[in-house]
This record gives sequence, C-alpha cells and structure tokens, in this order.
Amino acid sequence: MDRPAQPARHQTIYATKAKTVYDSFQTAYFNSARGTYIDSIGSTHYALHASAYPLACDIVPSDKMASVASYAKARGMVFGVYGAQYVVEGLYKADEEDYALSLLASTGASSWSNMISSGSTITTEAFDSTYGDWSHAWGSAPANLIPRCLMGIEPLEAGFSKIQIKPQIGTLSNASVTIPTIRGPVSVSATKGSTYEIVVTVPSGVTAKVYVKNYGSLGTTVTVDGASTSGTWEGNYVVFDNVSSGAHVFEEAMGGAAP
Repeated sequence: MDRPAQPARHQTIYATKAKTVYDSFQTAYFNSARGTYIDSIGSTHYALHASAYPLACDIVPSDKMASVASYAKARGMVFGVYGAQYVVEGLYKADEEDYALSLLASTGASSWSNMISSGSTITTEAFDSTYGDWSHAWGSAPANLIPRCLMGIEPLEAGFSKIQIKPQIGTLSNASVTIPTIRGPVSVSATKGSTYEIVVTVPSGVTAKVYVKNYGSLGTTVTVDGASTSGTWEGNYVVFDNVSSGAHVFEEAMGGAAP
C-alpha cells in the first residue's frame, strides 16, 4: 500500500463531498428573487436565522453576501441572546462593521446593555432577566466578538503560530485590546482621525496576516513602520502577509473610497 498517497486522496474525496453539499445547499435554500435563504425546502418563510447562520458559518458565496447581509440588517436583533452571537459574527464577516457595532452597543430591549440594566452581575439566559435565569455563558458573546471580530484577532494556524489581525472598529474613533495566547500576548489598537492607524504587537515566533481597511488609499500602498509598502487586495482591505513578530505600525490617509 502506498501509504503517503492516502492523505491526499482522502483530502480530495472529502473536498468533493463538501462541495457537493455546499452546492446543494445553495440550490435548495437560496431564493434569488428575495436575495436570501428560506427556512426549509418548500417553506415561504424567511427567518433571520436562515440568513444569520449561513453568514456566520462561511457558507454564503461572495456574490450573494451583500443581499443576505442586507436582509439580516433589515430584520434587526430579533434573535434571543443565544443566537445574537451568530447575527453579529455573520455581519462582521459580511463587512458590515458599522451595523454590527450598533448591535453590540445597542441600549434597546434586545441588547447586552438591557441585560446590565436589569441588575445582572453575570450574563443571563435572555436579554431581559424576566425571561430566564441569571447564569448563562451563552449571554457573554461580546467577550469573544470584540477580540475576534471588532479587533479581528484569530489564529490562522495551530497553536497561534500564525494569526490574523483584521480590525473592524466601525464608527468608533479608536479601540484597543490585548489578548493572551499560548505564544504570548497579542496587542492591537486602531485609530481613525486624519489617518487610519493600526498598531500591532506580534509575539515572538509568530507571524501575522494584517488587514488594513481601505478608508482612503486608491492603491495597495500603505505606510508600514514609516515606509511606503505594497500589499495585496482582499475585498475592501489591503493585506500584508507574514508580518514578523514585534511591534508594527500601519497607516493610511482617511477619505476616498476603495476601488
């Protein structure tokens, strides 16, 4: 038996199966007239759940992303606190950072602010403690959404040997966070003023893929550590891959729009 060939063969088999399921899902559930997903085969109902979960789980094709996100935005926060994780995460993945932030910072009935106003000292089962108990970890979604989505820090390889840094601070003028990893702390701050500046600290032995949201430059050149440096386009971002460990500053002029 040619054992070394087996992993590659199995990878091909499962990749083919995954694509078959993915394509079947799009055919069965996506309604092109509505620009979003139905609840189930044969249904005529379009719950927020049917849009939010595909966005969060990365199963919305790029050409359908805008319409699905638009439908999710039109529905607002009609999820309970458990599903709110997926609504907000999906909106960040759809590059809807302003609206995602508005849900995180909302003071309405379906908000974490309302949970605090209810007198909670720990995250609750529902946004309003009237409808549930006072000890549910699922109510703590902002604890992971802020570092993972708003500040964009996620592992790209096992053990945080490579990380993503992709701030999406929305309407905030500045935001910063330091999170612990097995490789050491990762620090990111993002500031919008006359320039858009990202300051990162990457732990020793770690490389980073840094995404700079395009707020002004008309090309792929960004000032990195004081020098004009070319990155590559990915959507609305100029990307710098394999950024070395240590402290780095990325800066671009505000104004203008992405090409």
